[in-house]
Amino acid sequence: DRAALRAELAARLAAIAQTVSEAELLMGRTSRAVAQIADIRRKRFTERLLSRSQSPISAITLKGAAQELASISDLIARSATAYVQSPQFRESLRGSAVTLLAAAVFALILVWPLKSFLLRRYGRYPSAAPPGFMRALRAAFVVGASRTFLPASAAALIFLALATSDLLSGPGTAIGLAVLAGFVLFTSTVGLTRAFLSPQQPDWRVVPVSTNLAVGLIGIVSGLAVVFAVDVVISVVITTYDARLVVTEFTDYAVTVAVTLLLLLLLLR
Repeated sequence: DRAALRAELAARLAAIAQTVSEAELLMGRTSRAVAQIADIRRKRFTERLLSRSQSPISAITLKGAAQELASISDLIARSATAYVQSPQFRESLRGSAVTLLAAAVFALILVWPLKSFLLRRYGRYPSAAPPGFMRALRAAFVVGASRTFLPASAAALIFLALATSDLLSGPGTAIGLAVLAGFVLFTSTVGLTRAFLSPQQPDWRVVPVSTNLAVGLIGIVSGLAVVFAVDVVISVVITTYDARLVVTEFTDYAVTVAVTLLLLLLLLR
C-alpha cells in the first residue's frame, strides 16, 4: 500500500512539475511578446512624431473638422431630444421634482444671502483712511471666495441633484461634469483675479499695479480662462463621441494659438 501511495504521489509530482515547466515556458514567451509589442509601439510612435502630416489650418483639415463637429453636434441634439421625449426622462423628472426644487432653493440661499453677509462683514467698504495690507488681503480673499466658491458650490449641487435623479444619460453625465469643471475653472480664475486686482477700488488693491494695468490683466486672464474652460468641454465631447483625429488636431491648434496670443499680450502689458 505504501509503495502504491509513493508511486501515486510521484506521478502527481511529475505532473505538477510538467505543468510548472509549461507555465514557465509560456511566461517566457509572453515576456518576449510583450517586449516585441513595446518595441513596435515605440517605433510606430517615433514614426508618427517624425512623419509630415496635414497642416491644421489647411482646407482639407478645416473641412474635415467642420464636418465632424457638425456631425457630433447633430448627434448630441438628436440624442438629447430623444432622451427628453422618452418616458424614462418624464418618469425621472416627476420622481425627482422635489429634490431638484430643494437643490435650486438651497443653491440660491447658498449664493445670495451668504454672499451678502460675507461681503458686509468682511468685504470692502468705504473708509476715511486707506486699509492696511492685511485688511485688504483678507477682503480680497472674502470677495474672491464669494465670487468663486459660492457659485461653484451651487452649480455642483445642482449637477449632483441632476445626476443622482437619473436625469442625465451616460454621455450627458460626462458632458455635464465637463461643463461644471469649465464653469468652476472660469469663475475661480476670474473671481480671484478681480478680487486681488480690484480695478474699481484701488485702495483695496493687493497687487501694486496701476488701474489701467489691472483692467488689462483682468481682460487677458479672463480670456485665458474662457479658452481653457471651452477646451475642457470640447476635449470631453471629442473623447465621448470618439471624434476623428482631425478634430483634435484643429482644436489643439486653435487653443495653442489663442493661448499664445493672450500670453504675448500679457508680456506686452
